[in-house]
Amino acid sequence: EPLLDQRADRLLGEADSAKDALTHALTLAPNDRRLLMRMGQLLERRPEKALPFFRRAVEAAPRHPDARAALVSILGRMGRHE
Repeated sequence: EPLLDQRADRLLGEADSAKDALTHALTLAPNDRRLLMRMGQLLERRPEKALPFFRRAVEAAPRHPDARAALVSILGRMGRHE
């Protein structure tokens, strides 16, 4: 179990580092579809947190199929069909 605890702590630290890096990058490029998608993906376990990033990704690139698919997917997981 100690090995699993260490690995879990390391992964949580990496996720926090990724979130911090993406947050900073989004301050520099707030409408970058790729960054918005990455942040949404990072937050997918918390759909209510991921949703705004997927919405912004679609706003930034309305014709991009991956952005639209991610938005539809997260809305479906939340039981919403807008």
